[in-house]
Amino acid sequence: MVYPVLLFLLRQRNRSFFGSFYIALGFLLGLGLTLYSFAQGAPLQWILFEFLGSTGISVLTLALKLDPLSGIIASSVLFIGAIIERFSVRYLEDDPEQGRFQKTLALSLSSILLMLLSPNLVQFFLAWVASSFFLHQLLTHFEDRKEAIAAATQKFWISRIGDVFVVLASLILFKVFKTFDFAPIFKLAQSASVLEQNSTLLHFAGIFLVLGAMAKSAQVPFHFWLPKTMETPTPVSALMHAGILNAGGYFVIRMSPFLNTIPTSLILLTLVGGGTAIYAMLLMMTQTNVKKNLAYSTTAQMGFMMFQCGVGAYALATLHIVAHSFYKAYAFLSSPSATDYGRLNRYLPKKKIVYRLWAQFFALLVSASIVLGSALYWGLSFEENLGTYSLLLILSLALAQIFLASENWKQSLGTILYVWSLYGLLGALFSYLLRGVVPEGPSFNFVEVVVVGGVTSLFLIPYLIQNNIHRIHESSWGQRLYVKIYTRS
Repeated sequence: MVYPVLLFLLRQRNRSFFGSFYIALGFLLGLGLTLYSFAQGAPLQWILFEFLGSTGISVLTLALKLDPLSGIIASSVLFIGAIIERFSVRYLEDDPEQGRFQKTLALSLSSILLMLLSPNLVQFFLAWVASSFFLHQLLTHFEDRKEAIAAATQKFWISRIGDVFVVLASLILFKVFKTFDFAPIFKLAQSASVLEQNSTLLHFAGIFLVLGAMAKSAQVPFHFWLPKTMETPTPVSALMHAGILNAGGYFVIRMSPFLNTIPTSLILLTLVGGGTAIYAMLLMMTQTNVKKNLAYSTTAQMGFMMFQCGVGAYALATLHIVAHSFYKAYAFLSSPSATDYGRLNRYLPKKKIVYRLWAQFFALLVSASIVLGSALYWGLSFEENLGTYSLLLILSLALAQIFLASENWKQSLGTILYVWSLYGLLGALFSYLLRGVVPEGPSFNFVEVVVVGGVTSLFLIPYLIQNNIHRIHESSWGQRLYVKIYTRS
């Protein structure tokens, strides 16, 4: 938890500090403790104080708790955070406030790690607020940039709205379960009698938890501030998109043993997550600014991650968080070079490949046959894994896009097989590591099946738009639609 602050202090003593060894050290240390926790079959816990209630159940345990879920994400935070901190040294080389920036960055990373290692709602909430506070300081680093200040102010108040939801949910859970600790809450939430006796209160708690996570992860309608943060320093953008915005998703996954018993919260996650993903993807297609495009990409990715939680695929959602963190950190830190590359190549001729509609559906049929056929072959039950199959259908859209974007169909087919194999292996690995930490997907009733199926089918919209963008752009209605979508961004 204190590793980012330690790196900062060592950097202050030695300006040439920050070798690759120290970046790798934090990652390997976190990964090693995670694997040790998995091998032990129990979380590693360092208890500072424990308050027991009259029933003998722990009411509040101040401690650090590392299990495979928190360990995997904390390891990625340590690695990415160290790289961002090293990048900021050169990025703000001539900034007289560089020391203040790096100190705030280290404190922000420490707050994120404390949040990940928190075993109760109180400690989690304090770290949740602290990470938001330090992010606000980073967003307002350049005090003369009015747009950055305005975006930071909007983000500040949106975060406070999310805080209110989290507090309300925590108070309700304490009223019902008489504890703030995660472990006893999750254990008692499996009791059918407790759920039945407190059904209304627990449904409200589930909804408030989801709303708090939505505000933290820039989900619709709390997303509007994120694309306005272009004036903030690039290391802040990388940290925000690769780390802090993931906090909402982590919160949902951490609370999944409870949320999995509340159908209302899962339906809300499915609707809001899927809707946000599709809406943000449409907005992203209209952007010309690289960082703004990446901002809408993050909103869409966080939406898809919420959708994954809504369908009960918590292990795959964790994989998504880790993969997105590394991808988005790289994307933001390399955005200046990407902009230069775009300027150099904007006059080069670009070959347009516009397939007929039947070819687009044929490519989708091929990729869906590969993905769903192999899933059935390996014994993935459709009835017990409806949520996973909905995600595989969406993956089929992405794989079909690879096929359509390639000029060599043999090469694209090989890429499809490679991506699907890698995704399957990583998904199986994360499911194996997180067994017992996150629950299996819920049993869906008729309403939930309709919601999941309806939202899944909507992902066909951006697929068709992307592959017919030239036809749409050349039509008068398409140009009007472009303007309407662009003006909403």
